Amino acid sequence: THALAALSRAAAGEGRPLDGVELALAAWPRREGLFETPMLGDAIQNLSLAFSEHPPISVMDHEGAVLGAVYSPGGKRILSWSTDETLRLWDAATGKETLTLAGHEAVVTAVLWSSDGKRIASGGADRTLRIWNAETGKLIRTLNGHLDTVWSVTWPKEACLVSASGDGTVKT
Repeated sequence: THALAALSRAAAGEGRPLDGVELALAAWPRREGLFETPMLGDAIQNLSLAFSEHPPISVMDHEGAVLGAVYSPGGKRILSWSTDETLRLWDAATGKETLTLAGHEAVVTAVLWSSDGKRIASGGADRTLRIWNAETGKLIRTLNGHLDTVWSVTWPKEACLVSASGDGTVKT
């Protein structure tokens, strides 16, 4: 078990996350009293490391509960959203905040990067869909029309956004 754990750490550290996951799972303790074994902590840490293609970075804070986070296309930035009514962009390598996107008047509930990573769409409990410039943080456009929280947004084509709301509608 300890040898498999060491191999898992090595594979993940060498940029082979799938091998790291497989080895971490193979190293997982399999006996009664599982949660009392000191090996469980190592196995969980190895599994976490194996799933991550990026080294641990500093804590990224919002002023409210963070509802989600996604990597940008290409993986150089992280976008998070929160009950504090903001979206925040972070440098994935350093964990430093690069932009705050403020404009929603209620909780942000849905986000999506454009396929080229140049724009971000966000929806919220303020019943709006907003499009942002991902490089400058400037608001490009606010779309109104939903009567309830926007729960989902997708960008099937560059010229078309689709949003779904608690009001029972899907809009394009």
